[in-house]
Amino acid sequence: MVILLRLWVFARPVITLFLVAFLASIGSGMIDAGFLALVKISIDRTYADYHLSYHHILLLLFIAILARTVFSIIAELGVFRFGRKIVMGLRIALYQQLVGIPVKDAEQHSTGELATKLIYHTEQLGNGFLSVLQSLLQEGVVVLAITAALFYINWRLTLILFLTYPIIGISIKYAAVYMNKHQSAMQNNLESIAHFVDETRLGIKTICMQNVSEKLKAIYQSMVQSNTLHQFKINQASTLSSACSHFMVSLPIIGLIWLMLAFPKYVTQGDIAAIIIGMTRIYQPVKRISKINVDLQSAIVAGESLFRWLDIHPERLNGKVVEFKQPPKIVLKNVSMVRTERPILQHVSLTVESGQIVAFAGESGSGKSSLILAITGLVPVDKGRIRVGENYLDQINLSSWRHQIGYVDQILPLFNLSIAENIAFFKPLDVHKLKKAAYIAGLNETDFEDGFEQMVDYGGHNLSNGQKQRIVLARAIYHANNILIIDEATSALDQETESKVYRRIKEQLPEMTVILTSHRPAGLQFADRIYVISKGRIVEQGDYESLMKANDHLAQIMEHRDNESIT
Repeated sequence: MVILLRLWVFARPVITLFLVAFLASIGSGMIDAGFLALVKISIDRTYADYHLSYHHILLLLFIAILARTVFSIIAELGVFRFGRKIVMGLRIALYQQLVGIPVKDAEQHSTGELATKLIYHTEQLGNGFLSVLQSLLQEGVVVLAITAALFYINWRLTLILFLTYPIIGISIKYAAVYMNKHQSAMQNNLESIAHFVDETRLGIKTICMQNVSEKLKAIYQSMVQSNTLHQFKINQASTLSSACSHFMVSLPIIGLIWLMLAFPKYVTQGDIAAIIIGMTRIYQPVKRISKINVDLQSAIVAGESLFRWLDIHPERLNGKVVEFKQPPKIVLKNVSMVRTERPILQHVSLTVESGQIVAFAGESGSGKSSLILAITGLVPVDKGRIRVGENYLDQINLSSWRHQIGYVDQILPLFNLSIAENIAFFKPLDVHKLKKAAYIAGLNETDFEDGFEQMVDYGGHNLSNGQKQRIVLARAIYHANNILIIDEATSALDQETESKVYRRIKEQLPEMTVILTSHRPAGLQFADRIYVISKGRIVEQGDYESLMKANDHLAQIMEHRDNESIT
């Protein structure tokens, strides 16, 4: 129930809908109770005692049916809209959390897992919460009202009938424990399936080339079968619990008929008719309430998954707001970073002067990209400090710091927008600025059928890798105010085009500080200073020419790359 209580923050803005539905449910329940009283006095023909004729009784019955219909509609619509508003708020909060948590936490979750949380788990929680609301609010009020009416009509008979309810409660309790176990297992299994599908999508070329599709099909089939088995178990427990409730509610009706025949003096026909109608009326609500366990356990398990995600502490963005008229000096002193208990950076100290082009070189996994993440503040350092101008990075408002930076990621993220919109990326579109950024990045408008108005497919599947890199690079240039960071994002360009891009950066953005990672000569040759990184440490530094003459670490990297190219 803690999970449902945590939904209060999402329910509070739309509590009016809940109150309207609740009041309508109370009205519906009271009318049901009154209807039973009318049935009793009609059959016992005692309506004259209340100064009513049978015409009045018929009119009252008609009004009761009509009013109950109206109240039921209001309650149903109110509860449904209340539940969906909560799901909408939850989905928005989950997405806000995705773009607000630290990068290292976001990267621990696959695309499939995140999609499962945002789409399937929220739906599970929403449907479960809605079912609980409908059962307790609408059906629960009806059951209470009718029960009260039955006690008023003949409390002795009603008490005998309700002695069966503890047995129903016991069956529901044991079914809940059983279903929770399998619901949790099914939830974990679904996340595993999402992971597996995501891995399959990313590795589809390798799968085809290695002819392992049949083995992967077998693994996927096994996972789906396991998930289906858990669903069977949940359905089995729900069905047995519901059948037990049905049996225990229906059984006393036989006893009622026996009482009426054996003791006609103590039980009137009106009593029997009202009680049978009342029991029949509450049968469906009781049946639905008994099935609430399936939806409730599903909602609890989904909610636990969602709130674990929402409980991740957001990225620190507060601090001193900084603005720079020119690129600030960046100093790293004894910076170390650990990820999954493995050192990524070890005691790194370096300086990036204002307006300088600095390159980080090294083999894959040496720590180049981690160094970039530390400078941007996307991943906090574990030891040491980074100074930006006169301030330390851990005291700066990170949003204002990143406002200074144009950043090119290795992954080349593109969105289902036009090329121009992908470059401007939610900033006001300045045509002159856009054309300059495109020119520097080597992006030609004539290469696209609709120019820069051409839409980019989801994932950029209608573009070549080179076009993707140019668009992402143009975006970074468009957004860069003082610093341009390029994390190995020109690998799909040939050496000549790459050299042309860096030459244009140097010519067109002479005051800009440029930080790049690369292990190719085309980029490194334009750097004022190169830091060679190996196993998270700086092992060599200098300009390209002097480092190549030294014939040490950088020369070995270049030779290794040349040998790979020849091979």
